[in-house]
Amino acid sequence: MEKKYRDLGAGGQAKYYAMCEWFDQSCRKLLDDLDNLKLSDNTLVVYACDNGWGRLDGKRGSVKASPYEQGVRTPIMFRWPVKISPQINSTDLASNLDLVPTILNACGIEPDERMSGIDLLNPTAVKKRKSIFLEIFTHDMLDVDRPETALRARSVVQHNWKLTRWTEPHPKLKSMGWQIGVPQEKVELFDLTKDPLESTNLADQNPDVVQNLTAKLDAWWNPQKN
Repeated sequence: MEKKYRDLGAGGQAKYYAMCEWFDQSCRKLLDDLDNLKLSDNTLVVYACDNGWGRLDGKRGSVKASPYEQGVRTPIMFRWPVKISPQINSTDLASNLDLVPTILNACGIEPDERMSGIDLLNPTAVKKRKSIFLEIFTHDMLDVDRPETALRARSVVQHNWKLTRWTEPHPKLKSMGWQIGVPQEKVELFDLTKDPLESTNLADQNPDVVQNLTAKLDAWWNPQKN
């Protein structure tokens, strides 16, 4: 299968694309087996993707360990023929934190009130959500009681805007020899509708938006106050 993609000109990415095709085939086989065993109507299948591998198309941001869209925007899919009608939603906000509440609700179990996720199978809850947050850490955790020591960046997405605030690497990381890049502009604001690849930083032109989204980001989690 790898040769197939080398012949198509994928070069060093051939093995990756071959693995993607193999995984797709494996998922199809699993779904076919559920159908053949007549278990599909009583089975909720959840597909959640990792953030990929390597730089796939030369666009901004390595797929791994990046707050840019190529590093965090991945598919979440649900299949339950008797409960879920096929549809695609590429505009409303979703998070991996939503997976457990969604599964619990589907099973008739009330999620713990401390969970911050929503039920993705509840269209009212999905439409009600206005913003979503994320953080990026280094691969190695420095202090389990102080996660901010390994923080690289925090982001908030609201409507068409995405704000990312970068953090200087902890001195301990530097002493360990980690080479962790931080953009020269540590505050980045992108219009995801017009600029989905986040190529133009609009922070200087929109100080009010930066201030508003920073307040929301800090209300969610501000390491400086912890």
